[in-house]
Amino acid sequence: MTATRLYVDGTPLRIGSRIGKGGEGEVYLLEQDAKTALKLYTVNSEEKLRAREKKIKAMVDAKLSANASLVSFPRSLVTDANGRFKGFLMAAVRDHKVFHELYGPASRKHSFPKADYKFLVRVATNIARAVASVHRAGCVIGDINHSGILVSDAATVSLIDADSFQFEWKNTVFPCEVGVPEYTPPELQGLSFSGVTRTQNHDRFGLAVVIFQLLMMGRHPFSGTPRRGEMLPLHDAIRQNKFVYSETVDVGFDQPPGTPAISDISPALSRIFDRAFTHASRDPRPSAEEWIGCLEKLETELKRCSRNPMHYAIAPGDDCPWCEMEALANVILFIPPLTFGGATGVIGVSNGDLALLVAQLRSIDLPPRDRILPQLQPYIPVGSQGSATSKVSSFVPTIKKISIVTAVIALAIFSPTMWFIWIPLGIWIFNLVEDGDDENARVSDAARAAGDEWVSVVAAWQKKVGVESFLSKKRQAGEWAGEFQKLAAEKQVELNSVSSNRRATQLTAFLDGFEIRRAKKIKGIGPARLAQLISYGIETAADIERSRLLSVPGFGEAISRPLLEWRRSLEARFVYNPASNAADQLEVSRVNEKYRLRSSSLERSLRVVVGELAQIRQQITTAMSRSDATIQAAYRRLQDREADLRQRGLAVPVVNFNWPPISGVSQGSSGNSASSSSVRSSGSGTYRTGATPGNSPRCPRCGSAMHRRTAHRGTNAGGSFWGCSRFPVCRGTRN
Repeated sequence: MTATRLYVDGTPLRIGSRIGKGGEGEVYLLEQDAKTALKLYTVNSEEKLRAREKKIKAMVDAKLSANASLVSFPRSLVTDANGRFKGFLMAAVRDHKVFHELYGPASRKHSFPKADYKFLVRVATNIARAVASVHRAGCVIGDINHSGILVSDAATVSLIDADSFQFEWKNTVFPCEVGVPEYTPPELQGLSFSGVTRTQNHDRFGLAVVIFQLLMMGRHPFSGTPRRGEMLPLHDAIRQNKFVYSETVDVGFDQPPGTPAISDISPALSRIFDRAFTHASRDPRPSAEEWIGCLEKLETELKRCSRNPMHYAIAPGDDCPWCEMEALANVILFIPPLTFGGATGVIGVSNGDLALLVAQLRSIDLPPRDRILPQLQPYIPVGSQGSATSKVSSFVPTIKKISIVTAVIALAIFSPTMWFIWIPLGIWIFNLVEDGDDENARVSDAARAAGDEWVSVVAAWQKKVGVESFLSKKRQAGEWAGEFQKLAAEKQVELNSVSSNRRATQLTAFLDGFEIRRAKKIKGIGPARLAQLISYGIETAADIERSRLLSVPGFGEAISRPLLEWRRSLEARFVYNPASNAADQLEVSRVNEKYRLRSSSLERSLRVVVGELAQIRQQITTAMSRSDATIQAAYRRLQDREADLRQRGLAVPVVNFNWPPISGVSQGSSGNSASSSSVRSSGSGTYRTGATPGNSPRCPRCGSAMHRRTAHRGTNAGGSFWGCSRFPVCRGTRN
């Protein structure tokens, strides 16, 4: 409490407890009015104090507090007994917490334990509403940052530090002379704010960063891993427009490990963030009103994840981005409501249910792939019978033998003087042999062409009726079933580990209560490096491990050392409690919940795919019971050409079916796999199938190998594409 007597319009103020402190002032509640707060300036410069007085008086005269209820604008000037300016009164913001306690998963579980993803979207909408109200009042915030936004448990938002806003009154511009680099647009990076007139377009950049951090679990949009070269400081990455999460521009950076693509949450979000972060400064960024519309629409489209009730996405299903992020980054993003406790929680479905699912899966199969054909009508091959050339050519081997014998006998019996007889005879015979060889080559070529055509039309037909889709889905289902059967054993191992590592569990819970941003002073860790750490999931002392720190771009041994020392100093204060306590029970519940969610997801996936496989098999069976004109025509042509070969006594060549590779189907795994095989064709028309896997292409973004994947959404849903093997770190794709 201040000892100086303070007044508003001659009325003395009774000052209560201090609720805030900043670089230029302190904030107190009033004893006579709990809904009103006082900001008391502590600057020593009289010049600065007079400048503040002039700006605050203009804001009060303009009645800004009446026009923007979501902002703590000044209401009245506060003076001392001599009438000298000391500060101002404003609306008190009660039961709100600083914004950064919401967007980071570690701080969120302490400050907002009941928050789910829909709550985050609603808060983001309300932040946009607050900024829109500032802009409608004719102000520019200028210094948008994580500490100037307060959030309540009801998702309401209030903006503070309004006295720093840029404001124009009676032809006088009162500037905003402060700013935080992580929220400053590219065009203002490195400039002195004292000589800059801010615009609403500048505010729009900071607003987009705030919304991004909230919706992307504390990650900063310009924090990522460079594929080549040195790590850029965050302010340089912003200045160079290195929006790491862009899906339209390759900036040479990969997203932090485990983070989802923005389009996995909402394609509309991906587009609006691209406009905010990739367009030139001369192009208007999305306004606060646009964000309101986009986020309101997003909230109505969100669907709850069936595996975790705290997760929401437009189409969660088996592709919930938050389930995927939790699995890949090994982090709990939200605290799910625990519906059971103890170490005996069930895994999911019963063993009997699982056995039934696996039995159903195994019973749904296809014939060997060489027998997956439409009905073929009986056909007697015609070949080229009746052709004089064909008849003569069929005796070519015999004529060769006779001609050789005749030539020998002629040379032995007749005198060389009879050359005018055996020379013309020899020429005639050898010409006849040569003509026969040419005709044989033509017939063989025609047979090979007919075989190639047969392979092509059968492959196209099988793909059309769903054979490739069936094999791919069955392979995936087999993997899920195998994973499901291992869950119980894996869960027990983890529960045993919890029991035998109680000290480590308690230590982790203890260290998790110390956030890096709340530490008094850690050498070398300023706001930019803190944002980088949070972008890589390092928020508390429990997250500080040497290997994790060194994996963060820009963090070497020297920068990591003070963080490791801070953690060790906290560990020295830890006291182990050998008795079972709340931390132990929480860890057991976490393990139970983890495996319940995994088993529920696998069971649901298996049930869905069993139904899909049955449907596809019926589709294939129906197609096999019918004839196909294209297949029948190719079959007849092949039989005719093979008849030509047999008429000439020539060997029938092997026909190879080189099927397109099926994603994830291993070679030689079963009769219906994509393995290569061949068979000599015969009159029966039966051919063994197979495929020769091609070399995978290289990723267009990072140059790594690529794998075939199935698209689950978008215009290519159900189709396949090439995806980078380093997914989700790299999200390069090819068709």
